[in-house]
Amino acid sequence: MDQKKQLNIKKSSLKKILLILITGLFISTNAYSDHNNFTEEIANEIVANSNDRTLIKRWKKVAAIKDSDWMYGCDKEDFIKHVAIKEGCVGLLQLGKIDKSKKKLVIFMEGDYRGKQPNNVKQHYPMSAAIKDEKENINFFYLARTGHKYSGRKRSVGKRTNSQMSGSWNAVYKKSWDAIRLSGAAIKKLKEYYQPDELIVMGHSGGAQETSILIGRMPGLIDKAILSGCPCLEGWPDKKNNPWESPANQIAHIDPKTKITIITGKSDRETHTDESKKYAIYAKKQGLNVELHVVKGGHEFKQLKGRSEIMKAAIKQ
Repeated sequence: MDQKKQLNIKKSSLKKILLILITGLFISTNAYSDHNNFTEEIANEIVANSNDRTLIKRWKKVAAIKDSDWMYGCDKEDFIKHVAIKEGCVGLLQLGKIDKSKKKLVIFMEGDYRGKQPNNVKQHYPMSAAIKDEKENINFFYLARTGHKYSGRKRSVGKRTNSQMSGSWNAVYKKSWDAIRLSGAAIKKLKEYYQPDELIVMGHSGGAQETSILIGRMPGLIDKAILSGCPCLEGWPDKKNNPWESPANQIAHIDPKTKITIITGKSDRETHTDESKKYAIYAKKQGLNVELHVVKGGHEFKQLKGRSEIMKAAIKQ
């Protein structure tokens, strides 16, 4: 091979290497930038430039919901069945005896639920085994996310109800900061009331998405975050332009003292194992305390093998 050809090959290879490095730098910095948060303005811009009639119709319907259509007073606050925020009630469901002298407060947020009946979270997300060793020291609550309802509780305040969740563009008010801040306000108030030494928030799927955003949006509020089946990289500006906030955008703002435990199923085809792996890598690059567990099972909570032991250990640490 003559010297000219060798030089051209070397130049070509160098260009490829530089392109890879530049692309990698863009991805690594953009992955946890907070300049890409999904907003209603972004949604309006996308819709204005779209020819998709279904999308336009759906977004207009969602955007037309006024604050007065969903906000209500809450006179049910007892910190057992309901906690009141300024917009209305947020439903709670206890597991075990509640006593303000207990040192740990554990809150669980379930995944997205589209049923018309109240969500049976104790059946879908059994947690007794995970907390049994420390039940004498733990106040445990399931917290009904925006629009969700537990039996015997008022529907948690929010623009969208369980059965109105069809179509991802309706999810802008379920998974955007406009909705997640309501859960954050309820958790903050519960912490102020029970005054635990340690606040642990657990979430599965959509609940994990909320939790992973809260630890960035409200740094220092949560001491330990336990995420399972987490859509940790989904959201604006991902390839699908999903109209909700991405947990990856908040990594740079998480308090380094917050411990993060991630559980993902090897066969998860909904939130994909790679999402949790990449999120863990980005978080570790930021110097965060992250523990990743890849286990047998799919996306459903009860399919995750060994989840109770992992959660038990994370709560104890």
